[in-house]
Amino acid sequence: MKLLFWCSLEALFYIYIGYPLLVWVLARVCGRVPIRRRGIPAVSLLIPAYNEDAHIEQKLRNSLALDYPKARLEIVVASDGSTDRTNAMVERFRSQGVRLLAMQDHIGKAAMLGGRVPVMRGEVGVFSDVSSE
Repeated sequence: MKLLFWCSLEALFYIYIGYPLLVWVLARVCGRVPIRRRGIPAVSLLIPAYNEDAHIEQKLRNSLALDYPKARLEIVVASDGSTDRTNAMVERFRSQGVRLLAMQDHIGKAAMLGGRVPVMRGEVGVFSDVSSE
């Protein structure tokens, strides 16, 4: 019973004092100074779409109306093999900086998003569905 008591006491000491102290020491010895950049980061807004012709125009208008510098905002619509007018509707917004990445086949949202993230240009990536405002 004494052994259980001392082991429990030792565990509590490590949890509340030892571990925070260890992390503090490691941060001082091995830590890096975070890189601070001036200005506003470039943001890529990725909108996955599959047969969303009923909602895509409103979503793009909403996204273009964001209060964010246009030069630092990239809006990308990833069409997952849409068979309706989604691609044509997105193309109408090309002159306003909206980029269409159209897949020929419907491969599913997860696979499609995983393949599109590497082509985004922004420092920060934001995902937004067509139906979310």
